[in-house]
Amino acid sequence: MDAVQRLRVYRYYLPVFFWVQQQLEQHKAAHGGAGAPPLVLGISAPQGCGKSTLVEQLEALFTWLGTPAASVSIDDFYLTHAGQAALAAAHPDNRLLALRGNAGSHDLALGSETLRALRALTRAGDAVAVPRYDKSAHGGRGDRADPATWPRVAGPLELVFFEGWMSGFAPVGADAAAAVEPALAEVDAALAAYGDAWDALVDSWLVIRIADPQWVFGWRLQAEQRMRAAGKPGMSDEGIADFVSRYIPAYTAYLPGLYARGPTGARAGRTLVIEDPDKLQVQRHQPPHTPGPCAPTAAALLACLLLLRPATVAGQGAAQVVAAGLYSRSSVLMPSPADAATEAWAEAEAQVEEAQGAAAPQFWQMGVSLPACPASGLLASEAAGFPPDWASLPPSQQAAHPANALAIQLAYTAWQDDPARDMGACLGAAGVDVGSLRVINARVAPHGGTMSAVVARAGARGVFVAFRGTDFADPGDVLVDADCAHTPNLRRLFSDAPGPAVRLHGGFAAAWAALEADVLAAVTAELAQVDAAQRVYLIGHSLGGALAAIGALRLRHVFAQRGGAGEVAGVWLFGCPRVGDAGWQREYDAHLLSRTLRMSNYADFAARLPAQAQACPLTHADGTTFGFRHVGRSLVLCPNPRSGLVDWALAPRGSETLSCGILADLPDLSVTTHWLGSYLDAWRRGFVAATGRSPAADPRLANVACSECSRTFMDRAAQANLPARAGGPVACSVSASCSRADAWDAAAALGGGASVKRFNPFSVCLGYQCT
Repeated sequence: MDAVQRLRVYRYYLPVFFWVQQQLEQHKAAHGGAGAPPLVLGISAPQGCGKSTLVEQLEALFTWLGTPAASVSIDDFYLTHAGQAALAAAHPDNRLLALRGNAGSHDLALGSETLRALRALTRAGDAVAVPRYDKSAHGGRGDRADPATWPRVAGPLELVFFEGWMSGFAPVGADAAAAVEPALAEVDAALAAYGDAWDALVDSWLVIRIADPQWVFGWRLQAEQRMRAAGKPGMSDEGIADFVSRYIPAYTAYLPGLYARGPTGARAGRTLVIEDPDKLQVQRHQPPHTPGPCAPTAAALLACLLLLRPATVAGQGAAQVVAAGLYSRSSVLMPSPADAATEAWAEAEAQVEEAQGAAAPQFWQMGVSLPACPASGLLASEAAGFPPDWASLPPSQQAAHPANALAIQLAYTAWQDDPARDMGACLGAAGVDVGSLRVINARVAPHGGTMSAVVARAGARGVFVAFRGTDFADPGDVLVDADCAHTPNLRRLFSDAPGPAVRLHGGFAAAWAALEADVLAAVTAELAQVDAAQRVYLIGHSLGGALAAIGALRLRHVFAQRGGAGEVAGVWLFGCPRVGDAGWQREYDAHLLSRTLRMSNYADFAARLPAQAQACPLTHADGTTFGFRHVGRSLVLCPNPRSGLVDWALAPRGSETLSCGILADLPDLSVTTHWLGSYLDAWRRGFVAATGRSPAADPRLANVACSECSRTFMDRAAQANLPARAGGPVACSVSASCSRADAWDAAAALGGGASVKRFNPFSVCLGYQCT
């Protein structure tokens, strides 16, 4: 996939997938679970904006995951060619009924019969033939396909996608319709029957909203040109213009009501409206293209569901999109003329080259300069570093403790191949003994992925262990994430006492097993050089969070077996997936609840995986599901659209709830809210909201937002995971005069100047700054 396709997958296809999955679960629960009729999902979207591609990918994805799905379009229920000719003859003066398309040109009975038959398809052995329409027949005028070629859908069925350009439209009355175009009055009269015949059979609705119906001309032209290129007959360009012009009156009359009131008969809480999915706020740094369907493979969608490494998920193509300008609002190219798009792209390329050639430090935004890291040595200081009594602090103090910024920085260290070389100056200034840094890499059998951990010591103060997340460039790492089936009972690894079984995610358990011996040896060696408290702090991000949690409970048990030589003093989990079952949760929280702060950023997809009841088709194709639970105290970071700051949803006893109540918190699969830079920025804004203080003067934060921690020699796509940059352009947006002080102070006074307070998971956002 190229960068534009990738954004479309992350911002559009996959959030929709999660929402549909939620609707399906609610539907099954409302109908008593097993044996429930299929959920009928109505999809209303103008021609050419990609609804057919969306349905194709969703159907393939749900089917692959063990949820039988089928799709049907209102286009499949057009009148036959002969029926359409009769309709046109009966209305010789009505251009809107001369060709297929508008209300009145469908076989309502055939559509109703098909939908009802699909809704009744709950038993194995039953099957339904689904009509199909051949749009290329009769020179592009179309005709119903031969029934012998209709696909047969076998039961049992759980999900039906029913898509159409005019689905959910409601009549406006003869006078209002005639005011748009006199011929529309007859169409409006025919539309009245669609609500009872079709819309009443829809359980949930997805509405794709566009700003300008005139875009349909360009989209339809692309579709017909592709059809002709494939050797199929189609309409001429002039014929297309005439054909589409017959739809525009309906869009003009009915879209305002659809967008204002929802589809006909829609029920509360069962409709999702997507704003301009083809206008993904992709910046001017994208290559020129015209809007329309993109068709990444179902395999690509499945891969995107896994835990991704932020520095590599963007890939080479996405670097062009994010480099040097995600903070500037651009004029969206679609559907600009090709020459204008090319000109804008050339201009953007020149700007990127200029930015990349600017004097060091190369940073995400020109005008941002970071000071040298202060040689505070605070990690080695009991007064200024990590609190020695972390477990005894009240939950609210843990959430607001500036040590969290250092924990985020240490989590980032695990992403480096050579932290002593790449981050030595940064970590040394903060008090880490750079000579103690040890990188542990281990191959995971049988998956083949490589897990990484970094062990370090801060003087005599304590030992820090940080774990890296998934490297998506390594297929073996991906298999580790996908292998979610439960392990056998592993309670013996965490306790000598009898008790409930403890079962873990199979891939995560294998990953820890590969690392365990070397991690234990490195921690033991470093503990010999610290004070009598022998504190160990574990930190992880993404998959690394899962490893940190397993490692923490395992180390606690090993230390207990050694007679108390060593203490798990604190655990920080950022964007951490669920690791094990309810038995795992009980065992972990019984010992480490008060020592663990699990931070989940708004809409971070990784914190939602695996689901609490997760199918694992990699090893169990029969649809078997496995239970998973989160551990530790939960701190969910929720953007506040009024203040531009962040509200903290703190659950001292832990919680599975990750909701901020914003658009049902659809997972942000662009990975922007998963980046550690976004975590620091979100936590920092929450600190201001919770304490009323600016974090600018705190030495722990000063040892994160400094030049030695900025990794300025990295490519800019990789810097997306960088905590240091969160203190700069995310808060300052596009201000050319933005300085480090302005950046930190902006957290206390957002909303003015260039700051944008808009939190829409379907726009392009970095951290909590959406542009």
